[in-house]
Formats: sequence, structure tokens, C-alpha cells
Amino acid sequence: MTRNQTVSEGSAQGLAREPLEFFTRLSEALAPLVDAEDIQSAAAQLLCETLQADRAYYTEIDEDAGTYAVHRDFVRHDIPAMPRSGRIDDHPESAQTLRPNQPDVIRGPKTADDGCEQQALGIGAVISVPLIKDGRLVAAFSAAQVSARDWTAQEVQLLRQTADRTWSAVLRARAETALQAELDVTRRLCELSAPLRGGESMQSLLNRVLDHLVAIHKADFGNVQLCEADKTLRMVAHRGFAPQFIEHF
Repeated sequence: MTRNQTVSEGSAQGLAREPLEFFTRLSEALAPLVDAEDIQSAAAQLLCETLQADRAYYTEIDEDAGTYAVHRDFVRHDIPAMPRSGRIDDHPESAQTLRPNQPDVIRGPKTADDGCEQQALGIGAVISVPLIKDGRLVAAFSAAQVSARDWTAQEVQLLRQTADRTWSAVLRARAETALQAELDVTRRLCELSAPLRGGESMQSLLNRVLDHLVAIHKADFGNVQLCEADKTLRMVAHRGFAPQFIEHF
């Protein structure tokens, strides 16, 4: 394995002549997306194809929990997918390099004697750039090649800017999703606080309340039980339970 923090000054292999062209295409690809993982996937695909790399992926990093997550990676050939999550401590050299905001550069594949996970994944040459927010490592964007490759300064810069724009798009998508969820909860609570519908039975009301509560909590199961005069519970409404379970009530 050849690992250092330096890159060559040559032109980027397969890189668009003008960075503006690439970022215009990136903005167009990300703008209509509302799901954070779709955004990460689209950015990885465009970056991978532009660099003519074999793989690209966006990694979310939680230093407090000591974990990382790769929700989706994009590959151009028949090579294994990345593990979806792991411990930062499993990659101490990369973490040590990325924290001071330096790219982690591997120019060539590890030797057969290393027998490492990267070799099994078809990762020979790889470059990862960090995304630092408020002094903390929060993400990294990586491109990888099965064979050896000299990564250029232009490619590093492209990765950095792509990581930052992807981060912003992911934040926007998650904020919009959270706002939509909050509005949905508010709407459902308003409906629950409305007076009884004309002619609505108690059973209908309980079913309606349970439907709203299951939706608000995104639950798979729910039930309403009433306490009888003899202190026993009677299930009067339920969602998601198997008939065998209901028979016990």
C-alpha cells in the first residue's frame, strides 16, 4: 500500500474541463431530491462517472458515538458494496489523517500479504476528503479505484466541494422532512381535538384515535384497552397484531 497526503499536479483523469459544468450538473441532479440517501447516492454517481473511478461514496461520521455510516455507494463495475456502517476505530489511520482536514490518499492496492477488508472490496487506490463543521469531522467523500492511481490536486478540490454541497443538500432535505412530519403531527392532533362527528359511535372514535396515534409514532402495532369496573382490561381497538395475540384479550 502506498499512503500519503500528497497529490500530483496533473490534470484530473476524465474530469470536466470546467468545474462550473460539473457543479451545474450536480445542482440539477440534487435539486429535485427530497430524500437524504437519494441525494448522497446521486452525488456519488455523478462524481464517480466524472472521475472515471470504480467507486464513490459519502460517509456520515458521528464522532460522539464513534461510528460511521455509508447509506449507499455507487460502483461502475461488478464489485462488492461497501459495509453500511462500522466503528471509526476500525480505520485509525484514516481518521487520524482526516481530522486535521487533510485528504487521506492511497495510491496503490495493498499487497496480498495484507489481506485487508479494502482488498476484498476491490479498493486499491482511494482518496477521501474530510468535511469539518464547527471543528468536528462530520463526513467524508471518497473515490476509489481497483488498480493503482495517482490522484490529482484538482480531483481533491472537486471532492471537497462536492462533499460540502452534498452536506448542505442533505441538511436541507432532512430539515424539510422533519418540518413535513411536524406539520403532519399537528394536523392529526387538530383532528383528534375536534368534537365528535355527528352520529359517530364510541368504537368509531376509538378506531380513529388509534389510527392517528399509530401514524404519529410510525408504529407497527397499537391498541386501546379500557379498564372495566372489576379492574380488568378489555381491548377495544387494535392495529397490526396477529389474531393469535388478540385471542388472549
